[in-house]
Amino acid sequence: MNNQVIYGIKGDNDMFLILQFCESVCMLHEFQFKKMLQPRNMIDGNFVVYGVLLRNNTLIFWDKRDNYQYDYQIETQLELQLISYLEIQDQWITSANNSLQIWNLEQGKYQNVQNQVFSGGIIQLLEVMHLQMLLVSSNPNIISCWDMFEQKFLFKFQVSHQILYQVVCSRQFQLIFTIGFNNYISCYELHAQYNDYNLKCQLVGHSSTVQCIEHIEQTALLISIDNKNVVILWDIRSQQQTQTINLQTRILTKQLMFYCNKLCLVANMLQTLSFEKQLHLNKQIKLQQVIYDQWNKRNIIITKADIRIQDIINGNIQYILSDFQNEISASCLIEHGYSIIIGTIEGDLYKISLKHGQILEKWESFYQDEIQSIQYDEAYKI
Repeated sequence: MNNQVIYGIKGDNDMFLILQFCESVCMLHEFQFKKMLQPRNMIDGNFVVYGVLLRNNTLIFWDKRDNYQYDYQIETQLELQLISYLEIQDQWITSANNSLQIWNLEQGKYQNVQNQVFSGGIIQLLEVMHLQMLLVSSNPNIISCWDMFEQKFLFKFQVSHQILYQVVCSRQFQLIFTIGFNNYISCYELHAQYNDYNLKCQLVGHSSTVQCIEHIEQTALLISIDNKNVVILWDIRSQQQTQTINLQTRILTKQLMFYCNKLCLVANMLQTLSFEKQLHLNKQIKLQQVIYDQWNKRNIIITKADIRIQDIINGNIQYILSDFQNEISASCLIEHGYSIIIGTIEGDLYKISLKHGQILEKWESFYQDEIQSIQYDEAYKI
């Protein structure tokens, strides 16, 4: 592969793979950096496979079990463009000639999936885990939704951009975000039960075309950069900007990627931005309490790490409030479901708006010990 160029890669560690093979592929001419999905991990946690697509239409797979020493190659006559791994179905798929290929690696064969919706050309493949869907983005601005268990087309919709650039998904908030030839980000909810969608909101803040976006999973942070290299950090919960950074550079960023607590800007060179405070991603979360909000017909799910608002009709988590300094130990719904008071194991008290996700009042070290119970009198507001 010394004289070939990596066209697309799928695996669990983008940077590792690039650093390992940048010497052998020399200058990486016309290299296109593709966003990776989750790794292919088996039960022992040690089975990881990297899938790589070369410009000569060769598929190469490396296996962690042999320390990536041996490769498995499949040569095709297809004009391959994208490669992706579907975690739920345990399948590798590619796109070529306005169609999808579902691969059987043991036999080196594929099943072709065609549809009129692909006629404009496929630009992105994205698995949506919480809906068990595959999203296929096609030119100019169409997203089609697929059930890959049955390889069945479900529905399609036209996004609000004239030309679609990129789609990202948030598992935690169960939303998808799109950018295109505009200066805003569109946010959609998908409904698998009804094969339908709705436009939830649009994030407006850039003065020029948004070039690429990245959502950091297990956080409420969405990051975008425009073609003037202005970076904006968004809070998904409040749909507001939390920070704006002007990079003062003319290099056009092709992809954003979060890696090792750094924001990586990929172009013909690699730039990184560090966060002042390390992002602590939520790990195993323990359920604390479930409160039925009778006024708004929803469930308020309290865990030790966050507060989750659940639609009782379809079961979807509408949004999540997190980033508390200490574990939640007690809670009380107040003001007819519009606010909640929570206590922590360190004795802190917070009053939080469930409409905007903002902390309305905060009493640090209200008690020296863990707060175990909270009661509130609506009549006297105490």
